[in-house]
Amino acid sequence: MPNPKLFLIANWKLHFSLKEATKWLDEFAKQQVLAEDVEVVICPSFPLLFPLFEMVERKKITIKLGAQNVSRFEEGTYTGEVGIRQLQEWVQYIIVGHSERRIHFKESDKEVVEKIRLCLAGNLTPIVCVSELEQVEYLAKAQLQTERLIVAYEPLCAISSGQLESPDLSESPEQADFFSQGIKALLGENVRVLYGGSVRSKNISGFLKCESLSGFLVGGASLDVNEFGKIVKIAGKV
Repeated sequence: MPNPKLFLIANWKLHFSLKEATKWLDEFAKQQVLAEDVEVVICPSFPLLFPLFEMVERKKITIKLGAQNVSRFEEGTYTGEVGIRQLQEWVQYIIVGHSERRIHFKESDKEVVEKIRLCLAGNLTPIVCVSELEQVEYLAKAQLQTERLIVAYEPLCAISSGQLESPDLSESPEQADFFSQGIKALLGENVRVLYGGSVRSKNISGFLKCESLSGFLVGGASLDVNEFGKIVKIAGKV
């Protein structure tokens, strides 16, 4: 099956109860905004994955599920961790190294690479978040199968500001394209690069013109089902 033209990854972070999540998904399915060449991935909190997986299967909703994190340990005596084998049945993607994990939980580049290797060994696609080229350089030195990675560039100044009422702190499309080209120079032209940083329906059109980008990691704006539906609809027309 060919790779989709664009990826739209909704990172719900620590939001939504099960009731709220199922209502969001039900309303999104009713909008019928999905395009054949756009891969929509919803990344909810761990407890929501299985019930949402069942709902997607039962209602035949054309989206994929992803996890927001994974343990760097495959299995064993690690209380509170969630391992790769526990996620394989429900997800196809895993967000790795998000800046909030690096900042709040002190995740190192070494730990991020360990998680990437587990994802690849488990035939899951890691969505590797980076904010600076030094992090990309570390990935390059790790000699990973970069053609199997998705790398999401998220400028620190724009993260968590995607709420609709917040000011637009996103970088310009030109800045995002410049950084994306830097990623490809280090990891190879085949690596897929996303932009994540205050993406919303009002500014996505400019970023869609960047040929180096393969999609978007959407944070706060993905919590509003109508707003996310607009983003998907705009992306599907490209």
